Amino acid sequence: MLFLQMFENKFGYRITMNVLEMDIEPQASGTLDVYDGRDKTWPKLASYMIMNGTHPMGITSTYNSMFVEFSWSRPPRGGCPTLTDCVKFTILIDSTRGKLVTLPFVIIIIIILITMTIYNWRHNTAMPLQGRLTVN
Repeated sequence: MLFLQMFENKFGYRITMNVLEMDIEPQASGTLDVYDGRDKTWPKLASYMIMNGTHPMGITSTYNSMFVEFSWSRPPRGGCPTLTDCVKFTILIDSTRGKLVTLPFVIIIIIILITMTIYNWRHNTAMPLQGRLTVN
């Protein structure tokens, strides 16, 4: 069986998915695939096998949409004794305004640039220039 769902918000927002609960019957199997965009043609962010009691880490899109594909199969001999559809999970979808680059990442880049500048200044070296300057 297959379930497909696309979540979308306004431009400039990102979508976050958190798994709150996962349950599956012993003979059943299921997979949750999450894509960074409107459909399966976008890059895959994560793929999870549905397992009892697991809580995978939250996933955040880099764009304003997220596509979720949930596929599962029942046991070969029909139904399941506890769960009607043999598989159950609960997800929380949230959206927040944000950019791809987070503050800690920017701070790390700034520290690297400052370190390189101090190193070059102490060793009296300059970074190599590309190209050639011609003055008339």
